[in-house]
Amino acid sequence: MRLLSIRRFPLASLVLSLATVSCVGGAEPTTIPTTTTTTTTLPRPTTTTEPEPELHGGTVVIGLPEEPLTLNPLLPGEQEAIVGMIAQAWSVGVQDVSGETGDLVPEVVERLPTVANGGVALNADGTMTVTYDIREDAVWANGVPITGSDFQFTLDSILSPSVPADRSVYSDIVSSVVGEKTFSYTLAVPTMQYEMLFAVLLPEHDVGGTNLALQWDDHTWISGGPFVFEEWVPGERITFSRNDAYWKEQDGDRLPYFDRVEFRFLPDPGQLHSSFLQSDLDVAQLSPTTDEYQALLGSGASVESEAGPVWVHLNFQFGPERLDRNPDTLNEYLAYRKAVMHAVDRQRIVDALYAGRIGPLDSYVSAYNPTVSQGAWSQYAYDPEAAKTLIAEADAERDVDENRRPGDLEVIFTTDAGNADRDLLAQLLGEMLTAVGVDYVAVPENSLVFFGETVSEGRWDMASWAWQASPGLAALVRFHDVLDPEDARATTNFYRWGTFDSSIQDAASIRYGQLLSQMRTTVDATQLTALVRELEQLVADEALFLPLYAEPVTAAYWPEAVSGFVMNGTEAGFTWKIESWHLPPG
Repeated sequence: MRLLSIRRFPLASLVLSLATVSCVGGAEPTTIPTTTTTTTTLPRPTTTTEPEPELHGGTVVIGLPEEPLTLNPLLPGEQEAIVGMIAQAWSVGVQDVSGETGDLVPEVVERLPTVANGGVALNADGTMTVTYDIREDAVWANGVPITGSDFQFTLDSILSPSVPADRSVYSDIVSSVVGEKTFSYTLAVPTMQYEMLFAVLLPEHDVGGTNLALQWDDHTWISGGPFVFEEWVPGERITFSRNDAYWKEQDGDRLPYFDRVEFRFLPDPGQLHSSFLQSDLDVAQLSPTTDEYQALLGSGASVESEAGPVWVHLNFQFGPERLDRNPDTLNEYLAYRKAVMHAVDRQRIVDALYAGRIGPLDSYVSAYNPTVSQGAWSQYAYDPEAAKTLIAEADAERDVDENRRPGDLEVIFTTDAGNADRDLLAQLLGEMLTAVGVDYVAVPENSLVFFGETVSEGRWDMASWAWQASPGLAALVRFHDVLDPEDARATTNFYRWGTFDSSIQDAASIRYGQLLSQMRTTVDATQLTALVRELEQLVADEALFLPLYAEPVTAAYWPEAVSGFVMNGTEAGFTWKIESWHLPPG
């Protein structure tokens, strides 16, 4: 997918997002497996009639659980995932995300600019210049070349006060230079956030003179991708037809292979599942229960499930408002936090929730890029006896008044109500913490209250919610703002760790602030990876939160209808390589 602009999702959902992203290589693979991919194919009988069949032609029908309100990938609002999945069929930008590696890969440019390849230059005056070399064969659907002028027009459009786009980082561009097949710009200060820019390109000759904010909801501007917009039947479907001017090839074959793509919208999960099982759909994005997942595996469909970008964690509050929730909280004691880490059986949690589709998460970094992660939470193996010992240590550190016995500890767990996964998680945590001698109370809250008041105001003892990860080093850097000790207003550091009013201000929080400051202006991938790893280890050693799992994403397709499908568990979505899907041989 074309990575969309940096934005925060509303706090009324399960996912709090900084549009955070996973990182690009430059590091040896981790030895800690944190996710699993399940692929099962039980094909129905097919007949091969030709040794070298024609792969072009046909229509692929894709089922999605939501209908977008707009097709404008610059202004997706809360529907970034669905708008982005559809945009894979027609929109273009600087980069895409590989389903095979999870890395950012070039799309309309020859290479992604880095310090190592000379595409990023650190200037003597403290500024940073980024240069794109645009592919010579990259053209819009009418044959007009994609040029540096399209980049400049995109920049000017995003910076226009009349366009409600996210201007983060774009507003820091101080100058730009346009070439026929080049574009460069200079940022006021070095930042890895340049990775997020120009994820969506606008064709100047088509969009120029129009109202970008109002005129591109129900149709698309001219395509630069494999398909062109055909029609939108509200409440039913959106269709695209092949772009005969598309400039990419695969193994010498012109792309795309399919003549048409039809996106059908089935917001009722039961109807989506049944429509797929009845072969009304060729491919579908599904959110199956365990029983539905097992039914899919036995249907003859190819089913692929991966750990996705939304990752769930268990966390602690360190600000003064935590005492309103639990006056006897022990969150400031490291021994207690480590006890919780050892008391929670993460494998049992993922088994209960997802029955083997994913594994537990050993680091938040793994949600962004496993090759950078060290799996730092692997030090906290499930060990109830170790948890009991650590609780006793924490209890010994505090003053126990005459009305409390050592070990008499209460934890108040808060999350949003009405979500089956969170309800089961709350139940499992209760069983695990009770087993090590903790009095456990779960207080589920309406999501508007939980995200709008409890989280934002720091009024909890122990809680759980999800963050959303995105590929690229930029988002991994951006995520670390959530523990920024200098965040006096708690605009990102909801945990209040190390802040002026925190119960913890120590050498670890000071070091974190120093490393975070370095990360924000570091653009060399090797140096940045080293900083990320030091921060990862620090957060794990201080037991500031416990990564639990990344929610699985599941897609299914009929192998007799579609070949060339490659799953993508990142926010790019399973349509990321739609131009390479084709009719099966025979």
